[in-house]
Amino acid sequence: MARVKPIEKIRATAYYFVFVSRNLNRIAKDFQVSPRTIKRWAAEPEWSEVLDACGYQGERAFEVKPPRDAERDAGDAFRNARKIYHKAMKAGKPHHKLAAITESKTGIPRRRIREWAKKYGWGD
Repeated sequence: MARVKPIEKIRATAYYFVFVSRNLNRIAKDFQVSPRTIKRWAAEPEWSEVLDACGYQGERAFEVKPPRDAERDAGDAFRNARKIYHKAMKAGKPHHKLAAITESKTGIPRRRIREWAKKYGWGD
């Protein structure tokens, strides 16, 4: 069975894009669909027709929230954890104990410390 295009929803999201928000996640949340669905709808000709009919001249790409940055968001806690992690590593502590040592001194969960160490290359 063939899929039926929800033309009314495509047009409604296009109007929303023009007049309310260009944030992909906000549009998806407000229309209760996934961001992937909104991207697919934006590729349809009905989407462009609505933007043209409204006289929209702006950027047709969605605004995307920048990825989180632990060093910026966590600030001193991140820098302190990195310093303790490196100090323990230089002291010759076993690699599998570094997160536990850092957790005991900072109170930051081991899982987060391991994430940071992997993502930001603390063990390199």
